[in-house]
Amino acid sequence: MTEEQARLFSAAFDEYYPEVLAYCRRRMGNVTDGGDAAADTFLVAWRRIDDFVAVQYPRAWLYGVARRTTLNLMRSKRRASNLADKVEHLAPVAAPDAAEEAIGAADVAAALAALAQLSESDQEIIALAAFDSFGHEEIAVALGITAGQARSRLYRARQRLRAKFADRDAT
Repeated sequence: MTEEQARLFSAAFDEYYPEVLAYCRRRMGNVTDGGDAAADTFLVAWRRIDDFVAVQYPRAWLYGVARRTTLNLMRSKRRASNLADKVEHLAPVAAPDAAEEAIGAADVAAALAALAQLSESDQEIIALAAFDSFGHEEIAVALGITAGQARSRLYRARQRLRAKFADRDAT
């Protein structure tokens, strides 16, 4: 980053931060969330400083970033809320006895060991689907591929995982 870029960023921050903050608070409906969104907006501008200093209308560019940032934060909050609702409505589960815990731990360990034997790309796509609950479209965006490619790659990765897991059972 050049001194000129740093100076331009600092001037833009001083000039536009109050407006961006107000915009984010309006969209988020919450002072804290609005502050987080505004901070994230300027973080994007900092990281993309070459793009930011080259735009003709920096305030409009910042508002575009702020719009996408607030949408992402609202989506995250909605997912967290939905998850909390699901967890809240779960029926209490009886505590497993020691034998069930040992079997469950062994299965988890075996599944993780099988997963570790897969390629990095297979591990990544399975993790996105299983641990992060991403659908095909979200996996596609995260990996920069089409939804059809995500679907077929996930299918093949799951097949390879099943085979690794079955190998464990065969031995």
